[in-house]
Amino acid sequence: MMTNLLDPNSNCAAPFPVKGRAGVGFINYNTKHKERARHLRKNMTLSEQFLWAALRKRQVSGYKFLRQKPIGQYILDFYCAELLLAIEADGDAHILQHEYDLVRDQFLRSLGIRVLRFTNQQILENIPAVLTVIEKYIKSLYTYLALGDSYTIGEGVAEHERWPELWARLMSQQGHFIKQPVHIIAKTGWSTDELMQAIDAEGELGTWDYVSLLVGVNNQYRGRSVEEYKFEFKLLAENAIKFARNQPERVNVLSIPDWGQTPFGKASGRDTQQISIEIDAFNNAALEVCNSLALQFWDITTITRENCQNPHMHTSDGLHPSGHMYQKWVNTLLSP
Repeated sequence: MMTNLLDPNSNCAAPFPVKGRAGVGFINYNTKHKERARHLRKNMTLSEQFLWAALRKRQVSGYKFLRQKPIGQYILDFYCAELLLAIEADGDAHILQHEYDLVRDQFLRSLGIRVLRFTNQQILENIPAVLTVIEKYIKSLYTYLALGDSYTIGEGVAEHERWPELWARLMSQQGHFIKQPVHIIAKTGWSTDELMQAIDAEGELGTWDYVSLLVGVNNQYRGRSVEEYKFEFKLLAENAIKFARNQPERVNVLSIPDWGQTPFGKASGRDTQQISIEIDAFNNAALEVCNSLALQFWDITTITRENCQNPHMHTSDGLHPSGHMYQKWVNTLLSP
């Protein structure tokens, strides 16, 4: 039973963001189970005690696990929200409830939660082997580096609504399981030169399975030249390829949104038609760089223009995209 459920290549759906407490991996649950969960924590089985002693206080790869965690209509033995990972200690009773466990696991998988199961005997007799399996699973997850500005850091939205986090979840749904939260180097207000400085300040970043790049709106906003942008953008794009193990197909570049068409832009007193013309010029420069480096360039500018009149597509500042808008971006990135 353990072999199939631990297969890192098995299919598992990843969740869409759920309304509620902000944070990656938060999933609603039936609050009626809180008392039951509290009772189970005080009355753990011997195998659960053994496993909890090894999981608690971030002993496994630095990740935080919770014990007896309510999810939906169920209570998981152990759960890590960052990894969307459940670990179950199966006693003898599970031999007689195989169908129940299958239904339960299917529900959890529909939320993107992967389940690792161990028997009491495995836990009590060989806890090091159990931990090795868990750590091997964690290491099998893909890594993702997102580079950018306010659009990448998700100004005004919850962490789980940022487009890189949404993209990572949908990639996981398609079988490319990505470690979350995503590693993001981005800050509101950054232009290309500031992003380069921030990358340098990070020190040795190593390599990543996926990399994304979205930057340039602040170059345009500050009246900087397209030529300067193109030069600095190329340096960033070349760095992105290097971070992606010199595999350009692992890099996604997104176009600059047209902020002039937002409610904020309309009320700014600036020439919105001229803003659109300049945004197009900057995007054309980025596209030329991407073509020269064999990078994928995704047009999300059109999406921002087509949805500029919809108030649900912006945060309260009337400028930055909402989670609904970011979802549209991600759907475009993952479209056939």
